[in-house]
Amino acid sequence: MTREPPRGPIKLLRRRVLPALAKLCALAGLFVLVLWIVGRVLTDQFVWSQYLWWVPPIWAIGSAWGLLVVSAVFGRFALRPGGIVLRPILMLGCVGCSVFLLIGIWRVQRVVFTPAPSPRESSLRVLHWNQSAYNTSDKAPPIIKAQDADLVLVVNARRNKSHKLLLESLSEMAPSDTDHRIVPGTRVNFDPNHVTVRGQALVASRYPILRTSTAYVNPEISPEDAVRPNGQSGWIMFIELDIHELDPQGPGTMVVWLVDLPSEPMLWRMESMREAVAAINRWNGVYWTIQDDQWRAVDSDGLFPSPDLVIGDFNTLRGSASLMEIAPGTRDAFAQAGHGRGGSWVPRIGNRFLRQPMRLADWHIDLALTGPNWRATDYRLIDPPIGPHKIQVIDVVPVEQ
Repeated sequence: MTREPPRGPIKLLRRRVLPALAKLCALAGLFVLVLWIVGRVLTDQFVWSQYLWWVPPIWAIGSAWGLLVVSAVFGRFALRPGGIVLRPILMLGCVGCSVFLLIGIWRVQRVVFTPAPSPRESSLRVLHWNQSAYNTSDKAPPIIKAQDADLVLVVNARRNKSHKLLLESLSEMAPSDTDHRIVPGTRVNFDPNHVTVRGQALVASRYPILRTSTAYVNPEISPEDAVRPNGQSGWIMFIELDIHELDPQGPGTMVVWLVDLPSEPMLWRMESMREAVAAINRWNGVYWTIQDDQWRAVDSDGLFPSPDLVIGDFNTLRGSASLMEIAPGTRDAFAQAGHGRGGSWVPRIGNRFLRQPMRLADWHIDLALTGPNWRATDYRLIDPPIGPHKIQVIDVVPVEQ
């Protein structure tokens, strides 16, 4: 018994519509991959490429795989070839991009092939967190304290109660014989030479802080009002540490740049970084240092010191070309010692269904960059889970000269 060929609308559907849809889906999948690859190559060198660069890999590659499957299904039921040449090309593209995602971006090979990090006592551990969270003053301290960091950098920590609880929990890093006034209304048993609160930054260190200062992208913003109106401001703070205790034969000092850069989505990040560089270059030379257990301003004719570590919320993705504007000659700490999906920020979205795709986005905007004389031996992202940002924890060691 032979099967009769389809007739009427079914024949039209299978002979004309399905082949066209199969070809169209294959073309669309290739188009998605090409756009994603262009974004990977150009990153944020241009305004238009910036938005391609921000498209999450899972979204792009997953969409291409989905279009490939749909094209294959349409082609299976079509009476005429549709996309029969394009589908193998799309499959090769999907496989190649997936392998690059696993090895080149997520670096999953390190789970097996990377040796254990160097001993803890030979490295300096830095913790950075853009807190940006409300009603969490009692939750943050135990999470941060558990990381046993040598340098804690918390940005946008809520004032008063949150500051007090954080400082009290970290005071074991450098306890003092008496209480000291760290911020107005807050006295803590913490050596003032190891802790400072400037603008939106709270800095606590196991090693003495020699000096610190801040350059503001918007020079009209004062240290006390260093917020980011409409996400269009930003600042760069340097902290110079005395690390002779870490390694008497080592470099002696370490300069850390803590950055918090604009978050406005429509800003071109390359221009934003150049404005940050301009802010560093016009720094007025005034820095803060400890004199008689008090932080006091000192005038100088010096330049903003070069960094050994640049860390903070850059509001642009790991691997962006714009990062080399603000930190030329540095290397990404995740690229040296990290592995995994690496997403450090998930936007606040109330709808749980819309929130799920955002969790797949892997926007890694809280970054750490090491200078030529330092290298990262371990890099981790910890989900508090408080606020939209994850905590960065990085172990760094001096490079042997």
